[in-house]
Amino acid sequence: MSRDSDSTVELLILGAGWTSTFLVPLLQQKGIKYAATTTTGRDGTYKFRFNPEDSDGNRKQLRNVPTAKSILITFPLKGKGQSRSLVEQYSDAHSTNSFEGNVNVSSFQFIQLGSTGIFDIPGQSTWVNRHSLYDVANDRAIAEDELLGLGGCVLNLSGLWGGKRNAKHWIERVAGSKEILNSKKSLHMVHGLDVSRGVVGVICKWEKAKGQRFVSLHHYLILY
Repeated sequence: MSRDSDSTVELLILGAGWTSTFLVPLLQQKGIKYAATTTTGRDGTYKFRFNPEDSDGNRKQLRNVPTAKSILITFPLKGKGQSRSLVEQYSDAHSTNSFEGNVNVSSFQFIQLGSTGIFDIPGQSTWVNRHSLYDVANDRAIAEDELLGLGGCVLNLSGLWGGKRNAKHWIERVAGSKEILNSKKSLHMVHGLDVSRGVVGVICKWEKAKGQRFVSLHHYLILY
């Protein structure tokens, strides 16, 4: 991955971690130009570490990354204000650049990898989809709702597996004994490649995706 902060890309990955091991090959396969950040700037990525208490520092870092049409946020944002801050800071940092001749806040497409943990509420149905009730007071949910209100998109994930992450380890993690396993109704799993396909689908069909929250189509694996 070459670095050129003056370039423009289709997708900027803010936080190239586990998900990027599936997403980057898919982007390359489809010919989608991309760039990525890590907290250290390793492996040809751009260095960026989000600090909710340092707006000026964030802007300074973001000026050194490319202008992108779509921005994927892989790290968690929490509570009121963080989503708006990151959106505004990136938009401010790139307001003098151009993507297809016109860049402002509405020109950017922000996607957040969220958590299905927001759906953990008393009396929740076994089968959960994107229209299910959720804990609106949850810090992750507050940040996600803020991004949705700004026209962004949220992909709620849980039970990520693939590559070095073996699905069977999730069973050990959430149910350490047969007694606990018997008390579980379901376990939500999604493969890294499916996450990546979801991201590509969103950026390619943005008019349908903006302002929407999505979970995986195959919601839950029932354990008995």
